[in-house]
Amino acid sequence: MDMAKRRSEIGKKGKHGREGLEIDIEGMAIRRKRTILMIVTVVVIIIVILASLYYFLILSKEPEEEEKEVFTTDTPYNGGYPNETIGFTFMIYNPEGEDDIYAPILSGLPSDWEILLPSTIHVKSKELKTQEFTIKSSLATGLNRTYPFTLNVTSANTQITYTLNFEITIFEPLIDVEITSGSRHKTGYPNQNISYNFSIYNPNNFVDIFTPYVSGLPIGWQVTTPDNVTVEGNSSKEDQFFVVPSESALNKTYSFWLNMTSGHTQRPYSYKFNLTIHRTYGVELLCYNNSHDADPGRPTYYAIVVKNTGNNVDTITVSYNTSHLPANWSVYFEFNSVNLAAFDSKVVICTVNTHSDTSKGRYDIDIIGTLSNGIKSTIRVNTSLIKDFDDVTITTEDKVQVNYIGTYENGVIFDTSISEVAYNLNYSKDEDFQIRPSYSPLKVYVNASDPDKTDEYIQVIEGFWEGIVGMKVNETNVVRLPSEKGYNDGKVRIFEITLVSKDN
Repeated sequence: MDMAKRRSEIGKKGKHGREGLEIDIEGMAIRRKRTILMIVTVVVIIIVILASLYYFLILSKEPEEEEKEVFTTDTPYNGGYPNETIGFTFMIYNPEGEDDIYAPILSGLPSDWEILLPSTIHVKSKELKTQEFTIKSSLATGLNRTYPFTLNVTSANTQITYTLNFEITIFEPLIDVEITSGSRHKTGYPNQNISYNFSIYNPNNFVDIFTPYVSGLPIGWQVTTPDNVTVEGNSSKEDQFFVVPSESALNKTYSFWLNMTSGHTQRPYSYKFNLTIHRTYGVELLCYNNSHDADPGRPTYYAIVVKNTGNNVDTITVSYNTSHLPANWSVYFEFNSVNLAAFDSKVVICTVNTHSDTSKGRYDIDIIGTLSNGIKSTIRVNTSLIKDFDDVTITTEDKVQVNYIGTYENGVIFDTSISEVAYNLNYSKDEDFQIRPSYSPLKVYVNASDPDKTDEYIQVIEGFWEGIVGMKVNETNVVRLPSEKGYNDGKVRIFEITLVSKDN
């Protein structure tokens, strides 16, 4: 009964049965996938192996060195003028594994030309060496034509000869450039800017650029020349240069040369100049108001203008002569010496201290300026002592009248209330100085600000009214004002102030 049942089931499902068939199909699929995976793996491995072989056998190989020519040149052609040195270059490459010596020979040029060529050239293994040779044609055979020539070099190791062909063109002979000047000989002074004019004539048919420089002058002199001068062909060009002799220049004539180098041919051209230096020495003292009144025992002040009238820098010492001075008086100078450039000047404030026991009268003081070489100049100032001075001194908020002389540090007058000073043509005036129709003492309110703007008393700069404080009527004071105490314009000013009256 069991057997019959099994046969019946086999008859329904087939020989192997449906379930057994399904199991076999799944196994076949798995085996197929494994086979494909193995094939892909093998292919990848083969590709990796081939790529590695390609890298190590081909890409990792050093590239072969590019083959170089043994004998080459970058200048097969060049040109110039008769008697001018003309250069050529060539390169030798030694491809052998050991050093080599090459023997150069040049042929094809006239026999009277000068050729500068090394007899042998040592080139290391695998070295590229650059060499130069020069040719200087003669005027006799250097005509307006082109000359072909050959340069051969023979290897000592291989006995192989290598050849290069060159050409050199010789142009028409140049006509010399001409330099002329209408100011060949000049005179001047130390520290003076002296100009020279010159003209260059270029007779050749091409534009040329000349570089000028001056030679033959002492060290320390200043020379200014143009950077270059461009001159058209067959034409002239005018220009100038400047010479400033140093302060140590002697009383003598100096010869020097203006040299012009042609940018086209590098030829130098020269022209001789002369310069005679004269030295002058002089000192001058000025005092625009040399007569002051003073109260015995109180000081008075003088503005002394010290001027160097020589043409070179000098040091001027300021002193005084004691022969006319009472024994118990003293004199002091703001500066005991001043160093001044040629024709320059400077104000030196002089303080004269009187003594209370001195009798009334006028007392003269000689102020002396002495140059470094001993030359002197003297000016006399006088102080008159009076016994009837008012004991009252000026304080702030007073109203006063003053006369004044205003100068810069160099003594040049820019303003004054005194007609005699304004009209004196011997006194140096600022270019903006203007003579007024009338002159009278200046009415000043002695304070930083004037509370009463309706009256005639004006507010003045701080340093001016500060210089009035403490004065007595008829006294004179000299004040040096920095810019911040004056007009804030960067200029120092000196005011000589004489108190005329106290009006309040």
